Amino acid sequence: MRLFSLTLTIIAIAGVACAQVKFDSYARLITDDEAAHLDLFYDELRNHPNTRGYLVGYNDSSIPPGVFLRRLYGDQAYLTELRGLEPSRISVLEGGYRDKLTFEMWVAPINSPAPPLTPKRNVSAPTRRLLFDEECLECAPAVFLDLPGLGAGLKFYAAALRNAANVRALIVVRPGQETSSAQALADARRAKRKLVRQHGIASRRIGIRLARRRKDNMATAEMWVIPRSAK
Repeated sequence: MRLFSLTLTIIAIAGVACAQVKFDSYARLITDDEAAHLDLFYDELRNHPNTRGYLVGYNDSSIPPGVFLRRLYGDQAYLTELRGLEPSRISVLEGGYRDKLTFEMWVAPINSPAPPLTPKRNVSAPTRRLLFDEECLECAPAVFLDLPGLGAGLKFYAAALRNAANVRALIVVRPGQETSSAQALADARRAKRKLVRQHGIASRRIGIRLARRRKDNMATAEMWVIPRSAK
């Protein structure tokens, strides 16, 4: 009987040791406020070296997928590249879709399984034009969390193109106050070369278009995913 009780105690302790704990959760925030949450998460992981962290992101249908992914993985880059957290101690999980954008920070023992994902809705493959990503080419916030859309963010765009062979890419650029039409087109051409050379997307699947200025006169780049059946 005593042996049985001891066994139950050991099992209970092991269950606690393997538990994942949600450290923080928040919706859309301005950059500096989100960085403050990440700083607290970094301090928690630094003060408990036998744990690891998970960044879990849930998008909503109003936000282009690339914008969401660049922010989620940009948070990881902030923790590892700017704060110095060991890359092996932080993982990113794409949780799917909820009714509103949600980021969760989890802390778990080093050998614990990842926390469960709890999406609230499913999003089907696009059957019409989809704005996959949109980047401001002239914005420079004090603390930069988003990965650049025409740079590191191209890997997410390329993955969407690879996962749907019947779609094509269209990069639409708009000049702004500080970015001329020639500069905007040069940015788009560099992005196309990266998609071809670094990510293996066929050149014939990638189009470039120069559009007129926005009403706010801000230079932007839009990355569209267009099914073949779409006009």
